Amino acid sequence: MLGAASTASTRFATAQTAETAETAGQRTPEQILGPFYPLKKLGQNADLTKVPGRPGGAAGLVLNVIGQVLNLKGEPVRNDRMRPAHIHFQVSARQDRLVTQMYFEGDPYLQSDRFFQTALEQKDLLVAKLLQPTSEMDPGSKLDVFNIVLNEG
Repeated sequence: MLGAASTASTRFATAQTAETAETAGQRTPEQILGPFYPLKKLGQNADLTKVPGRPGGAAGLVLNVIGQVLNLKGEPVRNDRMRPAHIHFQVSARQDRLVTQMYFEGDPYLQSDRFFQTALEQKDLLVAKLLQPTSEMDPGSKLDVFNIVLNEG
C-alpha cells in the first residue's frame, strides 16, 4: 500500500474494485528512472510535507496518493518494494521490476512531454484524477488512487 495514512485510507483503497478491474490485464507502462529526491533514505511512512527546521508544513497542495502493486490478474504482489520521489515510482518484485511515473489530468504540458509520449496507447494508465480527500485526510489536500500493475509478483 502506498502512503496509506490510516485504516480508513486503506479501506478506501481496498474498496476501489472498479478501478482495479479497469487496470487488470494491462501492465503499468514503463517510464524513465529518476531523478530521486531527497538524496538520503526516507522511512516507509516519511511525511514530505514537513520541512525540517521550519514550523508548519511545506507550501503547495498536499496530495495523498494511495494504491496497490498488482499482478495482471489484479492480485496484490507480495514483498514488493517501492521508492517514490517526485511521483516517480520504482517497483521490484520477485519476478518483475518496473519504473514508472504518475502524471496529472489536465496538465497543459502533458501532450508535449516526450517521456509521457513513450507510453503510446497506454497513456491513460499513467494519468491521475485528483479526487476530494476522505474525512480522515487533511481537508485542503487531494486524493489519487494510482494502482501499479506488474506482469507477475
